[in-house]
Parts: sequence; C-alpha cells; structure tokens
Amino acid sequence: MSVSNIKIKPQTVFIGKAQVQIQTITCVADVSSSLNNKYFVFHDSVGAKRYAWFNVATAGTDPAPAGSWTGHEVAISANASGTTIATALTAVLTAVSGFDATSSGTVVTLTATATGFAQQARDINTAFAFKLTQLGMVETEVGCIQGDIEISGFEQSKVGITCHDSGTTVVDEIISGYSQPELTLTFQKTDKQSLQDIFVMYGMSVFTPVGVDQAAVFGYGPANVGGSNPKVPLRLHPIEKDASDKSEDWNFWSAELGLDTLNFSGENVSVVPASFNIYPDSSKPKSIQFFMIGNATLAGY
Repeated sequence: MSVSNIKIKPQTVFIGKAQVQIQTITCVADVSSSLNNKYFVFHDSVGAKRYAWFNVATAGTDPAPAGSWTGHEVAISANASGTTIATALTAVLTAVSGFDATSSGTVVTLTATATGFAQQARDINTAFAFKLTQLGMVETEVGCIQGDIEISGFEQSKVGITCHDSGTTVVDEIISGYSQPELTLTFQKTDKQSLQDIFVMYGMSVFTPVGVDQAAVFGYGPANVGGSNPKVPLRLHPIEKDASDKSEDWNFWSAELGLDTLNFSGENVSVVPASFNIYPDSSKPKSIQFFMIGNATLAGY
C-alpha cells in the first residue's frame, strides 16, 4: 500500500487582484447659485487629499478646507443643469494626475489610473450621490491563518421524477441548481491595517475628516443599505509549491466576505473568524464558474 498521494496540505491565502478603483458621482443641477462654494473630497491610491469645488458665475470663493487639501475649481453658470455640471466636472477631474473621468448625462465615472485601494470620494455639501462600483486592490497575502481552511457547500438541488405506473417512487432526479460554496478561515493578523483591510472588504469605507491634522478613520455602520458588499478574488497556494508554480492553486473568482465575530483576548491569540460566500462568474466556462484548480494565467483566465 502506497501513501505517496496522501498529504497534509497547508495553504497560503491570497486575497484580491491588481485592479483600479472606479466610482460614480451623480450631479444635481444648480438652483440660483446653490452650488456656489460647495465641494466634495476625493483621494488617489497613494492618499493625496483633494477636493473639487464649484465657482458659480465667477462669484465663488475657494472653501479651502483645513488640513492641507488640494483644491480643483469647477466653473459653472448659475442654474446649470446636472448634465452640464457633469461635463464641466469631468474636464476638471480628467486633468488631475492619477485619474481619468468620463460623463454620461448627470453621472461622472471617476477611474483611478493606478491599481490599489483609495479612500472613496465623499460629499461635503454638494448633495451629489457617490457610489463605489469597483474596489481598487492588489493581490495580498493574508498572513498566518489559525486552524483549517474549509470549503463547503457542494450540494446540488434536485427535483425528483415520478411516473404514473410507479406511484410515488422516485425513478430519477433532475438537477435544478447548485448550492453556493462557502470558504471559512480564521485571520490572526489583527493590527490596525489588517483590520482596516478586513472592514473595507466588508463594504465599510475609510475616510479622512476635514480639519487640521485629521487622521483617516474606519469603522462599522449601515453604509451599504440597499447595495451589496464588494466581491474579491481568493487564491489558495500550496506552500509545498514554489511561488511561480501555480499548477495546484485554487482560484475563486468572486468571493464576498462575511463577518460575525471578532475575538480579542489577553490570554489567547486575537482572531477574526471569517467566511466567504463564493458566487459564480458567468464570464468563465460553466464547469469552473465557482472556482478553478490550476494555473489560471496559463489557462487564459
């Protein structure tokens, strides 16, 4: 009897992939110079603090928020429509280093030119609507995991087929769907940056309050009511393989983080138990839409 194919399989866990951050800004119309001196703030992936402010009919004054913010003036006329304002704002944002911008109607799409997370654009007093449509990220190793990594949820939903001549006896079953796989693990990195990364994956935002010497903060609140949490890729890499050998990697295309408990202790290692709901990626062949084992790059994915 051979035991050569029986192994203990510790894995290195990677979260994310290299992608830029994309967000939308929905503009409202000016009403009798209502936007004069109003502004919102935005950031690039290296943390530069910027704001866009509106100068209506040349009567505006730069609001110059405290805290070393860099201003970008948007000149508009009184009673300008939301579409006109979006066009003017797009021209200004496109000229800002680190960003591309386009507009369609009243909606401006602001796209970072560098990969990685950035604080979301945030309104101060314009009444514009802001939405994150793609979370900026890079692939990051999550560090030491406690205990096992478990993947569950492989059940198939089936409809039983009966026939008149066999009564209630099921003679076959037709697959009607697949359960949603779930990956569970326990994070052990609980320093501030690691907790920030976890909360951002959970749909929370990081923001820097306006004011002198204000520092960035994050936390937990009802930020995504009516929306959905970010979806992130996951990759499991067997530690027995070199980093360049991805032949046995587990690639999860679309995972949504779920949190229930944070455990802190004066006697034991502080941990964050987490689960990831795995969603199908319809751009992939059906047989690998939940996940794929192998080198995704060499497979063309």
